[in-house]
Amino acid sequence: MNINHLTISGNLTRPVELRSVGTDKTVAKFTVAHNSKYKNSAGELVEETAFLDCVCWDRQAETAGKYLIQGSLVAVEGEIRQENWNDKESGAKRSKLTLRVSKLHLMPRGETKTESAPRPERVPAAAPRRPSQHIAPSMDDAPPFMREDFLGI
Repeated sequence: MNINHLTISGNLTRPVELRSVGTDKTVAKFTVAHNSKYKNSAGELVEETAFLDCVCWDRQAETAGKYLIQGSLVAVEGEIRQENWNDKESGAKRSKLTLRVSKLHLMPRGETKTESAPRPERVPAAAPRRPSQHIAPSMDDAPPFMREDFLGI
């Protein structure tokens, strides 16, 4: 069995790069910085930042381009992919890991480090429905573990 799934949250390090590919595809590229802390063997608190390049397509790309700004807190889920290419200057083979985003979770405004991203207008919720008259279910219809004869009552 092969499992390739990553979930990570962090802040955007730069504005989202949004491009059109062909006539009907949109791609967004951005980098997420994930901060973590731990104590080293000397007991000192060490802070590390991991940077992960992310790529998302189509509707998610449009959402990322519309709502994410530099500093936005975001959580992403997806599959790790390795990109390979030849360096234009030296011709050397190069590679890097990227996250192909399958789910993009926008975080609430109050949780960003810089000014908040614009949010879509909220649609008012429908009025709550009044519950119909409550009718107690018959114990005959209850599952076995709920019936009195099963419980020994």
